[in-house]
Amino acid sequence: MAPPSTTGDYDAAEIIADRYEILGLVGSGGMGTVYRARDRELDEVVALKILRGELSYDPQALARFRREVKLARRVTHRNVARTFDIGAHQGTAFLTMELVHGESLAQLLARKKQLSLERAVEIALEIARGLAAAHEAGVVHRDLKPDNVLVAREGRIVVTDFGIAFAEEAIAAEGGARRIVGTPAYMAPEQLETPEKIDARVDVYALGLVLYEMLTGELPWVGKTDLALATARLLRPPRDPRELVPGLPPSIVAVLFAALTRDAGDRLASAELLATKLGGIAMPTSPTLLDESGSFASLLPPPPVQRSVAVLRLRHVGVADDDYLSTGIAEALVDALASAGVRVRAAPADVRERDPQEAGRQLGVDAVLSGAVEVGAADVRVALRLVGANDGFALWAGRFDGARGDAIAIAGSAARGVVHALSGGITPTPVGDTAGPEAVDLYLRGRRAYHRFWRTNEAVTLLERAIAKAPDDPRFLAALALALSRETGAETDTASAREAAVARAERAVALAPSLAEAHVALGVARLRDGNVGAASELLRRGLELAPGSVDALEHAGRVLLDTHAMEEGIAHAELAMRVEPLLRLVLQYQVVRARALLGEWDAVDAELRRRPSEDAAKVAYWLTRTRLALWRNDDGESASVLEGLAADAFPNKAFPLAYAAYLKDGRPGPVERQLLEDRMLAPRSSPRQRAFFAQLRAELLLRTGDRDDAIAAIEAAVRDGLFDEAWLDRCPALDAVRDDDRFARAAEVVHARASIVVATLLRRDDRR
Repeated sequence: MAPPSTTGDYDAAEIIADRYEILGLVGSGGMGTVYRARDRELDEVVALKILRGELSYDPQALARFRREVKLARRVTHRNVARTFDIGAHQGTAFLTMELVHGESLAQLLARKKQLSLERAVEIALEIARGLAAAHEAGVVHRDLKPDNVLVAREGRIVVTDFGIAFAEEAIAAEGGARRIVGTPAYMAPEQLETPEKIDARVDVYALGLVLYEMLTGELPWVGKTDLALATARLLRPPRDPRELVPGLPPSIVAVLFAALTRDAGDRLASAELLATKLGGIAMPTSPTLLDESGSFASLLPPPPVQRSVAVLRLRHVGVADDDYLSTGIAEALVDALASAGVRVRAAPADVRERDPQEAGRQLGVDAVLSGAVEVGAADVRVALRLVGANDGFALWAGRFDGARGDAIAIAGSAARGVVHALSGGITPTPVGDTAGPEAVDLYLRGRRAYHRFWRTNEAVTLLERAIAKAPDDPRFLAALALALSRETGAETDTASAREAAVARAERAVALAPSLAEAHVALGVARLRDGNVGAASELLRRGLELAPGSVDALEHAGRVLLDTHAMEEGIAHAELAMRVEPLLRLVLQYQVVRARALLGEWDAVDAELRRRPSEDAAKVAYWLTRTRLALWRNDDGESASVLEGLAADAFPNKAFPLAYAAYLKDGRPGPVERQLLEDRMLAPRSSPRQRAFFAQLRAELLLRTGDRDDAIAAIEAAVRDGLFDEAWLDRCPALDAVRDDDRFARAAEVVHARASIVVATLLRRDDRR
């Protein structure tokens, strides 16, 4: 029977075998594709591995796939990924496995190149323990490499993908020749010479290679081709790792050579013995905290803790223009604690530190972190205090001194102290922060400019300068991607800016899979290009990684405000504005629009009576007032809007004024009409921008009675990815076309997209 046309590619929200709901793509490999999926029967998130479509109809491949499940299920160990189930969907085989949140060892090495002796031995020891458990169950991996080792966010090391493993007892039973299986760079010599006689010692050899690479950043042999690389180990011994890292102690070098002997008989006999050898290696003294020695901790994830903390807004002491430092340190504290497994909230700005117990009860957390940042001409002093919310007792306090550019490193050191206090003395291992002080200061200034909206171009410039000094810092890359995705002017509203935003966000995610802002930045970039499904999944990931992230809250709120889950969107947006008051300059008017669609006109009018004084907010304010006056067809409000607009002076006034010209008689002059046409149909606009202006255009066309052109504008918005069902279902300006079949067809598409957004972000499907 010929295989069906399916490629095994599945979209978010698709259901596999009436049980597993696809949530997003994890990655692809030689055997198939891995998705993140929800087991609806057990309400758990799992990894769903789909066998490639063409392989599902290969009897040998299917047999090998079933063997993978049977073998993997024999192994129950914390350092081996658990396998749960096997099944078939529309003729395609699949299995479900434990979903490990984190990154592969290959990704970690791509970012770090080489690891410290302590960290490399720690990882190798956990791999060895996992392999020992597998070998005891009669399972040999045969393809151990950094790609098949996962570094979980909580610190656990997990060996995965026993896809080409096989039971030792099957070797003798099967007999005959076998094809060579594995990855050339990590093969033992016997995998090339006598593949029919291999045993668990091939995994010992592969682990020796992985450890060598972690310590030196290179493999002991080089070759221009896979064959040359694989055969090099047959011809000469491994290069002494001390040629690459002179300070390596003899004990670790001896272990490496014992694992990498050419003849299996001379090699360390088992993974268990290798683990014993690794456990006996004496480690150098670990670096200490900033306030003890001046070294700084990074924001990499330390061991998990199970308590919750609210980080209050830090008091700023110094010149007002330097407040970006206190804000940046507070944000970095939230990121660092979230990465450490702490359930952390960035407290709204109106929650004060005067009564930590009351603040803790108000925010529903176990402890409250408060303090002050004193900024001098070239230095900064941070004083922090952690207080229990139940009893008011001080759990930890710290004072940190450094240069301005040490702000993020200070936050990392402080986070270690907090984690230590919360976890009863378990202190994560510090790793040096790679970004220099000047780069960090540029980053923090760029973040502050980004939140000021009208200074987006300044933010881009500052962040590009930071990245020039630290090209691989994921925080800098994510921040620049967000700034490039903000649609505030021609400089950032170009195809090249959108491509740059995507590239930098993707790089940030690759470098730091546990950094919430990286996923949010990529989600915003995808949203701007009209890919709402991918955007929602990425925003959800950001919220999962750091529920207190102001970026995640803001953009999740913006997206939900366009759906039938407007109340949840309002809640997200209002919390984001409380955490970062500068967001109120623009975000509040999106909330006002949502309240208008909900019919909450008293609240809308109360908000619009407060005219903003900041130029950055005036365009959004007057555009919102004009639009709502048009919705209500209120002559009195229309006159008030026109009068107020004429009297107010601010940059970029021309567009709101031209838009408001429709309020007079629905027939603006040729100058206003041309301005609107130029702005709404600008070819440089992103799909997200084009859809928004098409919405405005539809409203104005209906104001003048141009029904067909209005529907064409709505259809154009849908082609550009519109998912704004709140507007489509509730906007009174659209009442004149609701009986049109073309409108109904457009609404079906929009409803489907919005349902994906809600199902992804809120993990529910509550459409009618």
